Amino acid sequence: MFKKTILALTLLFFFPPNIFAMEGEGSAPQDPLVLINYSNAFDQNEIHEKFRSLIEQLGCAGNVFDQENLEAHSVDLDSISIDIPGAKPVMIGSAAGCEMPADFTATTIRVSGKQAIEMYEQACLKQLNHARFMAMTRRAREAFTSLALLGGAVGLLSCLLPPTSLGGSFGVFAAVFDGIRLLHPITGSALDLANPPINQLNALEDRFAKTQCFIPKVLWPIIIEKFMAARTNLFERRDSAAFIEFALDLATFRPKPTLTLPRDSFHEKFTELFTKIDQFFDGYERPSAENILMLKNNVYKFIHLLLDNKSQTPRYLYLYGTGGIGKTHFANQLRKWIEEFIQGGIHFENMVITPGEELEGCADTPGAFLRILRNQLKENKLGSVVIMDEATWLNNDNMISPAKRVFNGDQSRLSTSYFGRGLEGSGINLKMPPMLIILASNEQIKDPALKKRFDVIEFPSPKKETLILFAQEIAENSKFLQELQIDTSRFNFGEWLDASHINNFNDVKSQIEPAIKAAAQR
Repeated sequence: MFKKTILALTLLFFFPPNIFAMEGEGSAPQDPLVLINYSNAFDQNEIHEKFRSLIEQLGCAGNVFDQENLEAHSVDLDSISIDIPGAKPVMIGSAAGCEMPADFTATTIRVSGKQAIEMYEQACLKQLNHARFMAMTRRAREAFTSLALLGGAVGLLSCLLPPTSLGGSFGVFAAVFDGIRLLHPITGSALDLANPPINQLNALEDRFAKTQCFIPKVLWPIIIEKFMAARTNLFERRDSAAFIEFALDLATFRPKPTLTLPRDSFHEKFTELFTKIDQFFDGYERPSAENILMLKNNVYKFIHLLLDNKSQTPRYLYLYGTGGIGKTHFANQLRKWIEEFIQGGIHFENMVITPGEELEGCADTPGAFLRILRNQLKENKLGSVVIMDEATWLNNDNMISPAKRVFNGDQSRLSTSYFGRGLEGSGINLKMPPMLIILASNEQIKDPALKKRFDVIEFPSPKKETLILFAQEIAENSKFLQELQIDTSRFNFGEWLDASHINNFNDVKSQIEPAIKAAAQR
């Protein structure tokens, strides 16, 4: 009898996993989704196959299915219809007076583009939510398994020892106690399901699930890895979430906005744009016809590349000349003229670069062009006009090598180490949209190899008449002079320019008001 008691108690406590070892106090993670299987949550291969026709229409099949020569393009979701296989047809009751579909058993339905997008997103979220459900109920499922094993052990115990015996009653008591303990993870999972945890990662997970097909495939495992780090390590959560949010904006395969530009108006619009460029330089001393032609040629290439991604890419433009002669002003005007040509399709970025990491980027910092790409994609624009002012840093010894790697002549690809070095250690390559990149500086590029990568344009000096008009405009709009009730029409702007030897806009802007005030007091 004693041997049976020992055998029964051993069976009770060691055959099922002891709840004291499995579910100790305080061992349960505070975030129930820390156990989520992200590989299953974001493995959308079956969904992509089901919605293949939609993905092909959206232009991201080249990304999802690794098909060559397929790129993102413009698409009007209202004008297309998509066949969705494996979908149940919408049932309309006969009581409504409607006939049932002839092919009632069909597993393919035709829906509009917008409906297909909604169905696709719902399918992606359903898979993600299933992974969340499995994570939040994992402890409960383990507890139910333990309860089943415990029940079997109790049944076997009752066969070996009568419940009225000392060993039997002790075994029943231990089983009841363990059973009560097992209710803790079950009720905890039930509460988690009733009140899902609120976390900033949830919204990022939803967003990645719905837009994964638009994000470069090479980034998928990197983003998933960051999700895992954010869930499991509180100290990395903030940085990982910021990284994920940045990466999710890089939806390079999202459908582009549709341009409504009649082909027969190309020549007229280009003529108008080039006339504005000519009129701008009419206010300058001896502008180089060759430089202006070079400038127009790059603008022409940029606009054509916006309309046809197989066109030639423009070269980097480098405007140099003395300070205050209008280089940045011209670049801003050019951007406005291009926006008038391609209305609503251009992103504009004006930046000043300081350290090399800000230009090229590193593992902790996205480079300048990666930030520009992200900002453009957030606005869903076709291309960007980028102005890098005060670019004298190109002649700094510590900037020449990074500049050569960034301005490498290939504007179709962006190599970045921000997402890791990859298997070959060369970084991640991303496809770049059209960009017109303009650098402005007071100095010529000194490094010969770097200089060859730019179309270098020596910016001419403004004419005296142009400076006079600029000074008159400032004087007429000056609230300072208006408060002093000074009549600016009596001031001789030409003589003032000659006497002060001013030959740039910055000096005119800073000195014209004091000069008019001093002249009025004499």
